[in-house]
Amino acid sequence: MWRAIAGIVVAVLLFTAGKAQAQLHEGDQPRSGWVTAKGGCRIWSLDASPTRSASWSGPCKNGVANGIGIVQWYERDRPTEGYQAEFRKGHEYIRGTYHYANGERYEGEYLDFLENGHGVYVYANRDRYDGDFRDNRQTGRASYVFASGNRYEGEFKNGIFNGHGVLVLATGDRYEGGFKDGVFHSHGVLLLKTGDRYEGEFINGRQNGRGVYVWASGDRYEGEWRDGHENGRGVFLSAHGDRYEGQFKDDLPNGQGSFRSVRDEVYSGTWSSGCFRDGDRRAAVGTSLAQCR
Repeated sequence: MWRAIAGIVVAVLLFTAGKAQAQLHEGDQPRSGWVTAKGGCRIWSLDASPTRSASWSGPCKNGVANGIGIVQWYERDRPTEGYQAEFRKGHEYIRGTYHYANGERYEGEYLDFLENGHGVYVYANRDRYDGDFRDNRQTGRASYVFASGNRYEGEFKNGIFNGHGVLVLATGDRYEGGFKDGVFHSHGVLLLKTGDRYEGEFINGRQNGRGVYVWASGDRYEGEWRDGHENGRGVFLSAHGDRYEGQFKDDLPNGQGSFRSVRDEVYSGTWSSGCFRDGDRRAAVGTSLAQCR
């Protein structure tokens, strides 16, 4: 007859949703901070030790290097390296491509020699991240295309799906809504390739709270969910016109409820595992009538 399958499908989707991980390429670094160059213009340095100083021949805006100029670095007042560079709000900016020994590649913007701004990261397995970076981490808005054909577009935090996003599987299943730590969280809409549709609340990747599940057959459940199953108070409407309203447990009527069939037969009272029993009267919702004898 009818049975909720959303929890199983969500678990399949979650296997994909947690894949994107932060790419960190930082080694042990000295303490970074502002260095005041000769003339008073400040420059951000990854090594802001007291023995390090600089001079800057270029535009200075609001007290920080901003534009193209010549920077000269000193260690204990002795020149170490000097070069032409572009600074944005005091931070050194470059755009380039870096190839890693493991076959992965980053192409995009750098600030202070860290991946910052827009960039594209291609993994050795051909997965592809295209979007925002912040201090070598995938943070902001981006699209992530898996080699398998699955695709996510939305918000990231430290390489994990966080915020609002859209996940489309190669199979045709689709989820749009909130993510937290790589799993469905908050309000979302899940569309399955079978034609089934769920809209409602998610917590930790499963339906929790209130939601509406509509089967491709036309059956419909609206009510409370817990851990991916119909639990609590809800209303089930069959495509044929049958209606049950009452308590549910693990996708079946349990507790007090009332069922009205399309033939206008009414069964009100206590239900157990989808069965109503009152003397010789029997009714079944979500299970076979034979199970209710």
